[in-house]
Order: sequence, then C-alpha cells, then structure tokens
Amino acid sequence: MISKHKYGWEKLHGAILALTTIKPLGERAYDACSHYLDRIDSSVHLPSDIKDDFDELMNKMEGCESKAAVGKYKGVVELDPLELADFVEKILGYYRVVCSYREG
Repeated sequence: MISKHKYGWEKLHGAILALTTIKPLGERAYDACSHYLDRIDSSVHLPSDIKDDFDELMNKMEGCESKAAVGKYKGVVELDPLELADFVEKILGYYRVVCSYREG
C-alpha cells in the first residue's frame, strides 16, 4: 500500500491511464491535467521532493494559451510534440517517486 501519498498516487495513476488512450497526445495530456492532475494538492498529496517541480509543471500547463479553445488547460492540446513528450516523462517520473514511498 502506498503511504500518506495514496491520493496523489491514485491521481497520477489515473493520469497515466489517460495518457495511454487512442486519442491524439495533446488531447490525452489535456484529459490527464483536467481529470486527474488538477485534483492533486501537492503540499498534501505528494512527497516534498517533487512538490515544487509538479507545481511548476501544472502552472505551465495551466498557462498554455489556445488559439481555438477557452478554458483551463485547453492550450495543452496545441503543445508541440517535444513539449508533450516532456510532460509525459515528468508525469511518469512523479509516479515512480510516489511509488517509492511505500509503507512497511
């Protein structure tokens, strides 16, 4: 069982599942942000060693501007492939860190 970071683990796990659907990667990243990652309070749900990096990433994703859509994280859909790949790598990294905090 994951320790006190269980909620963060659950949301990161959900985000990873969202990133593996058949939609275009930008849409998958949007789904991960809006349905899972946005619900994480990093000061409560994540280990302190990734909190600041997670907050920085989420602020970047929230600040993405869209030419066609309005709303929080809508600009994520329009990120270039390298930025999206970096986003995915960071989410996988956060998940690995949270998984390393196990009870027992």
